[in-house]
Amino acid sequence: FFPVSMAGAVEDVPTEDGPVEKVHDDLRAAAEPFLESLQAFVSKQAAERLEELLGPARKELEQANRALEAAQAALTKERAEFEQARDAFHTEREQFGGIGTPDQIIRLNIGGEKEISVRRSTLCTVSDSALASQFSGRWDETLLKDEKGAVFIDF
Repeated sequence: FFPVSMAGAVEDVPTEDGPVEKVHDDLRAAAEPFLESLQAFVSKQAAERLEELLGPARKELEQANRALEAAQAALTKERAEFEQARDAFHTEREQFGGIGTPDQIIRLNIGGEKEISVRRSTLCTVSDSALASQFSGRWDETLLKDEKGAVFIDF
């Protein structure tokens, strides 16, 4: 609580380049180097703590990236091998006139005595048999056929 005479006196204190501003400027000038030093210290401590926390994560990320690059290289190699095998398959298929479908009907001439029609899948039921190999479609162009185009089975 200020008496009225004091309140008027405070108002009368000069503010421009007066003693209060001088003290304020002196304090600011003295505090600036300390504040800059404190800010640098805090920044350094924060950076060290951040590195401490992020270091292991960075190492894990680097390992994951190396594993991903290795997997991508292996996948690229496998894809190249697959494409090479696919191209070889298509080339071979073209050489042999293509491979028939399982539902394709094949006419058989049995010893010139009987002609029957059968599905390719029926002839290939036992997958490792000579009959399945012969009628897989891979060798269709080499099979002996009669004048009507039926596969001739010498019986």
